[in-house]
Amino acid sequence: MIPKKNAGTRTENELRYSVRRWVFLAVCIIREKYPQHVAEFIFAWNTGLRLSSQYDATYEMMDLTRNVLDIPRTKNDEAVHVPLNSDVLVASVRCHRGGSARGRYFATKGTPQSQFSAMITGSSLR
Repeated sequence: MIPKKNAGTRTENELRYSVRRWVFLAVCIIREKYPQHVAEFIFAWNTGLRLSSQYDATYEMMDLTRNVLDIPRTKNDEAVHVPLNSDVLVASVRCHRGGSARGRYFATKGTPQSQFSAMITGSSLR
């Protein structure tokens, strides 16, 4: 006998599809309204880093031979080694063509956290 699915529950595949669809729509909206921040969103989504760690990341912390971001000190005074998947690498290359390979990875004006929050709010993603 096949168990009946409750109307309010979703299968794992349905949840994965919903999340992928939300991310796709988020990237489309951000690309349209805030094209300069697409790589930041993709980086944030795929790494799961705190915004402070993301915006403190430098080129020197990136090891592209291992595809890892080595953060020497986090909020908890611990070192973290974050794998960089293909989405992050592609977005990063597109974002930083011809840019300087020194210093902070994401050059922003003002406080990065407020800009990121404004981007999410302005994109109607909350």
